[in-house]
Amino acid sequence: MANEEVIVQTADEVSKIDYMRVTNDILTEHNDTIQDTISSISEQLDIIESNTNNIENPTSSADLSEVVEMIEDINQIDTAVVESNTQDILVKLNQQQEQINNINNKLDIILEKL
Repeated sequence: MANEEVIVQTADEVSKIDYMRVTNDILTEHNDTIQDTISSISEQLDIIESNTNNIENPTSSADLSEVVEMIEDINQIDTAVVESNTQDILVKLNQQQEQINNINNKLDIILEKL
């Protein structure tokens, strides 16, 4: 005969778990988007590297200032976005951990009473 364990959850606990699940899905989707962006940038850099390897005699008269400005703009924007998103993710993860700890404490109390 197998022992069965029944865990009773309040509607609030179920709601919190659902919220954590949705938040996790959002974070996963966000991470996937970041990974896709990084992959795209990496592919473009590979193409640029390949093209620059095919240049036999680059001239000093080529004006690369526009390219440099575009790279600097990308670096500034992406760094700020990634940093902001990382901070948001860390805050959400901390909140989730607190919620999980609260649920664990409640479960421990329930188990002690059983």
